[in-house]
Amino acid sequence: MHIASNQRKLSGSNVLPMSVAGYALFLDVDGTLIDIAASPDSVIIPESLAGDLRLASVKAGGALALVSGRTIETLDRLLDPETFPVAGLHGGEFREPGGVAVQLPSPPALATNRPLIIQLAERFSGVHVEDKGRAIAVHYRAVPSAAGEVELAVEEMAARSGGTLATQKGKMVIELKPIDAGKGGAVTRFMSMPPFAGRSPIAVGDDITDEEMFKVVNAFGGLSVRVGTPDRPSEADQYIENPQAVRNWLASIESR
Repeated sequence: MHIASNQRKLSGSNVLPMSVAGYALFLDVDGTLIDIAASPDSVIIPESLAGDLRLASVKAGGALALVSGRTIETLDRLLDPETFPVAGLHGGEFREPGGVAVQLPSPPALATNRPLIIQLAERFSGVHVEDKGRAIAVHYRAVPSAAGEVELAVEEMAARSGGTLATQKGKMVIELKPIDAGKGGAVTRFMSMPPFAGRSPIAVGDDITDEEMFKVVNAFGGLSVRVGTPDRPSEADQYIENPQAVRNWLASIESR
């Protein structure tokens, strides 16, 4: 359950419960379930991950959702043949437990800035643009020296959007997205519908993009767990070492 901010945060492999009965699970993907790679297209999906997620979902009574910056289409491809309730694009896309998919319209300002983002990336060899349709991410992992200029340019695009776009920073990436998209709102929406409603939420994530999700889960009195070391302030109550530790937890969840 939620630990007050003035208490010591805990870390280790045993911070997550071995039984998920009565819990609702909200899981980030990149950096949480799978290891970060040099580019979004080069990630390696562990062979057992999709099946372990499916079993964990069954043990949680179906109350397991992926909350990711990736598109629903991409997540379905990565975890084929399994599909889950999903908030994709940080909540810009949504698939409910019954399979109903909702995609909010893209602000016109995003289309206006799309060619400008491509031009920006072309100025730096190694900067990669990931066009997600309703959001555009600019990855500079291969060119960390470009961080300041890239971030400033994308932030200026958001500032000129008339309040329709916002930026979302992550690990060596900045994303231009609709201002109404957020992981916290996605978790709130899931918690209003069965089988999530009435359960105690658990959120597991690794990045700045997950802080809003942690904050909402804490407000519900749930458990927020950040993947990685406590190297920066976080809304998370507890820490787990790495994605492998998260995968080990998924594989060891008890049936009761």
